[in-house]
Amino acid sequence: MVKKFGLSIRYLLWGALLATTLTAQDTARIYLSTDDVIESGEDFYLDVNLENNMAVRGVEFYLTASPNLLTFLESDTTHRTAGFTLGDTVYNDTTLRILLSDFGGADIMPGNGPIIRLKYDVDPTANGAIEMNFSGVMVTGPGSVNYPVNAENITLDVYTNVTPPVVASPWGYDLLSNYPNPFNPETHIQMTLSREQAGDLTIYSISGKPVVELNRGSFPSGKQQYTWNGMDAFGKPVPSGIYFCHFRGTTITLQHKLILMR
Repeated sequence: MVKKFGLSIRYLLWGALLATTLTAQDTARIYLSTDDVIESGEDFYLDVNLENNMAVRGVEFYLTASPNLLTFLESDTTHRTAGFTLGDTVYNDTTLRILLSDFGGADIMPGNGPIIRLKYDVDPTANGAIEMNFSGVMVTGPGSVNYPVNAENITLDVYTNVTPPVVASPWGYDLLSNYPNPFNPETHIQMTLSREQAGDLTIYSISGKPVVELNRGSFPSGKQQYTWNGMDAFGKPVPSGIYFCHFRGTTITLQHKLILMR
């Protein structure tokens, strides 16, 4: 009895040491990211990223949007998971379940980056913040070892998809545009005025705050071009998002939407 009890104690200590080792060295991190500007009524892509220091053979999770203003469209693997299978993908109009695995025994090698790309459609009524929340996350290694996981949720900012109209002047047709759009790191703003006039050309955030003034003074008639480098008035880069280029002259007001994608 004493020997058996001592052996059991040794096994328990060994199991506790193994669990401690896994927690310290083999904790996986799973998180979400997107490079898209998210607009109401439009599609966008959401990347599921994995940061791992060990070989991973399978990933499973549930993902829910709150408020429920997103519709799941499709999923795909990435360069890190080429050859893997997205099996048992289930969507019940509220929660998405994803199971990523490779039945041939391949592993996701240690690294950091996207392993799954999800495509969603945004409800036309959406505006403001949408929380994307993980639950039931499992990261499995060779030998069916379940690694500890840190799952990080994300808040998405949804913008109302409204394009301001071009305003016609009493003297002809005035136009404000830019290229490229979306842009990174800079865009060229083109403006055509039917007559010379004083005014200012300013970049505004979607909340209506001025970001930087591009020009002020006398604007000639005809075509002219200005460049915005994605910086604010203090020379600091502004984040990705929707901005408006606004011209206010003595006879005409023009506004155009710009999309910056870092």
